[in-house]
Amino acid sequence: MRNILRGRRSSDARAMLVANVRPLLLRSAAESTLRTYRQYFKVFASWCQIHQYRCVPAAADTVALFLVDMAERYRPGTVVGLLNTIALAHRAAGQSFDRSQFDRLVQGIRRQHGTPPRQAPPITVAELRSMVAALPNTLQDARDRALVVVGFAGALRSYELVGLDVGTHTRDSTGTVAIDPSGARIALHKTKGDQTGSGQTKWLPRGGNPCPVEALEYWLMKARITSGPIFRPTTYGIVSCRRLAPQGVSRAVRRLMHLSALRAGLTDEQAKLRTAGYSGHSLRTGFVTSAVMAGVPNQDIAAHVGWKNTKYVFIYARQGDPLRNNPAQLALSS
Repeated sequence: MRNILRGRRSSDARAMLVANVRPLLLRSAAESTLRTYRQYFKVFASWCQIHQYRCVPAAADTVALFLVDMAERYRPGTVVGLLNTIALAHRAAGQSFDRSQFDRLVQGIRRQHGTPPRQAPPITVAELRSMVAALPNTLQDARDRALVVVGFAGALRSYELVGLDVGTHTRDSTGTVAIDPSGARIALHKTKGDQTGSGQTKWLPRGGNPCPVEALEYWLMKARITSGPIFRPTTYGIVSCRRLAPQGVSRAVRRLMHLSALRAGLTDEQAKLRTAGYSGHSLRTGFVTSAVMAGVPNQDIAAHVGWKNTKYVFIYARQGDPLRNNPAQLALSS
């Protein structure tokens, strides 16, 4: 009887441990990352159901076959994400999972299917000015002007940008914006590089061309938004109560770039080619590139963007102008 009770107590304790560990595992990643994990796990679960394999706990051969199959459909980075999702799902369910046993398989997938990572081209200050110049006075134009200018000046990720609230923050917000005579204060509650939740504060002063504070104030006034989500969908001149999706930032970037290209004399087809590859991330990379070109110290750029060190500043600087401070040019000019 004692052994049976001890076994029950052990089983109950393990169940309690799993119940306590699961939320901690889920809180170890940003909400945007968790959304991706959920999408990836649906792919794995559906694949296992079709092929009649158990997904949790999954046999090593099952996972290996799944990864090889996915390598024919997705990029290596996505395959790695799928593997990470499977590992997290097992840990959350209290199951052991040795991820290292798939390292050689992943390495082989990278070698056979690897492609250079796609990087969103940066939007320069001149391009930003051209994008927002001479825009009509519609609700959508006012919103998109504020969206791209604030996104650029704040070096914000798309989900951070659309997650901003005015006034007190709501449950699904990423931060709040407070505007006063000196400028705008963006208080991010949690960012991708700050999983501890300590947050980050960014200040956008008035002035500049274009001015992010004026663009934001005009959109809030025109849309009559005094609280809740700042950036919202607009339909036939009506502003929605819900929050704009992160994909809306990329659509706004490409739309304004397309209009700018048409104003510059390009045909519609040429304008579409001109906007290809640009996304919401182009605002963030564009800020870093432009700040480097303006001579802003690397540590100040990193602090504003939210990086813990300056190594990424160097990457974006090379992306912006490979001939700036080029070693060969400096050596030959000495």
